[in-house]
Amino acid sequence: MQAVWIRNDLRLTDNTALIHALKIAEREQEPLLLFFYIDPLQLAPETRSHDYFFAALADFYASCQSKNLPLYLITGPLDQAFATLFDQFPMVKGIHYNVSHRGYGLKRDRKVADMLRDKGTIFKGYSDHHLHAAHEILTKDDTPCKVYTPYYNQWKLRTKRQPLSLDLAALQRHVIQDISVKNQDGETLFQTLCRQVQGNYADWLGEDNAQERLRLFCVKKMHRYHLDKDFPSIDGTSRLSSYLSTGQLSIRDVFLQVSQAPDSQGKENFIKELAWRDFYQMVYAFHPQQKELEVMEKYQGIPWQSNDEWFTKWQAGQTGFPIVDAAMRQLQTEGWMHNRLRMIAASFLTKDLNIDWRLGEAYFSQQLIDYDSASNIGGWQWSASVGTDAVPYFWIFNPTLQSQKFDPSGAFIRQYVPELRDVPDYAIHEPYHFEQKLRTKEGIELKRLYPPQIVDHKHQRLQSIEKYKYYEKTP
Repeated sequence: MQAVWIRNDLRLTDNTALIHALKIAEREQEPLLLFFYIDPLQLAPETRSHDYFFAALADFYASCQSKNLPLYLITGPLDQAFATLFDQFPMVKGIHYNVSHRGYGLKRDRKVADMLRDKGTIFKGYSDHHLHAAHEILTKDDTPCKVYTPYYNQWKLRTKRQPLSLDLAALQRHVIQDISVKNQDGETLFQTLCRQVQGNYADWLGEDNAQERLRLFCVKKMHRYHLDKDFPSIDGTSRLSSYLSTGQLSIRDVFLQVSQAPDSQGKENFIKELAWRDFYQMVYAFHPQQKELEVMEKYQGIPWQSNDEWFTKWQAGQTGFPIVDAAMRQLQTEGWMHNRLRMIAASFLTKDLNIDWRLGEAYFSQQLIDYDSASNIGGWQWSASVGTDAVPYFWIFNPTLQSQKFDPSGAFIRQYVPELRDVPDYAIHEPYHFEQKLRTKEGIELKRLYPPQIVDHKHQRLQSIEKYKYYEKTP
């Protein structure tokens, strides 16, 4: 018997571990078990990222059921859960899974490998989540690339794997059907977790939705991607990130459909974003401590201000900087934030408020439905100027100028900060600069509507630069 461990690869299409396991089952004329491990150490039921994942898992579970592909659910401490699996399915000879290259998943897989080695069970991992694995693109000295551009120059020349086709009829023939009696503990916990999900994610679930969004992006948006991607009021991005983070969409399917589209500047820019995704997972694989430590060693130990009031106002979208507040409220409302706004919000927290990037990264990890540890950590270290190929420390986003450039009409601000909807365009980006004019000309008493700026950007910018300068000079 062969078994496939489903994880954050919630799809049947081009699922590398699944398709390879099926080939073995066909060749050896063996049954195939599909299972999912509900890990108590990964449960965080009060976070949106947890809720979205279990909504996606429930959708995948239902889809499998409709195709007569039962999913066996196990739970409990790692050793006990796998002991239960082997007690109930002692004929399992091999477990197939898509590799986790980083963080807790990597440590967990190593523990399972040790357990299965003692049993003589094959534990076979496959590269599935990225176009190129972490150790695939290196420098001439076989060391990890520290800068994106030379990494990309190699990346774009490498052949990309084609999506694998699935023989659904063969899968249905081999998958074990009668697991209901053996599935009770995992099933009970699974149903409880699904009932606890808050929020409606129906529009963002399933392989079919993912494929349709990919198709529409390639046909209708991608040719303008380079023009529209930085404007949050325009629906100009792919919005595929939540499907990729949960594995409802294959990255090889994405690359194939994008590469088959007509050439355009937008297409080229989007492909570069796919390379950034691979770059950040490479960085995390070679710097597994980067969730806690800055990749740039000279900035390890750099001081950060502890200000709970400022941090709470940043979280709540009450900083007095409309574009920052709109961004944070979009995150609260949707569990997603436009990429340009992620950079603005991160720069503001780390350089205007001088608050530790780790706090911002942790908050995003709870709120984002598309949370990907490598990309999120990489993005935060980039914004804080402490990571690999990070933005220079003196590059500090001016939130007002960013707002004027990327939300010139204030449409996005008015959508998420409705108390400013009657503020005219001339004042929408920095309303307190026009406080008296708004009162006398527009009849708007600003203090009754919206908080003043919690810091002075110019002052905070200079302080931030001085802090980084000191660490730049430190040997």
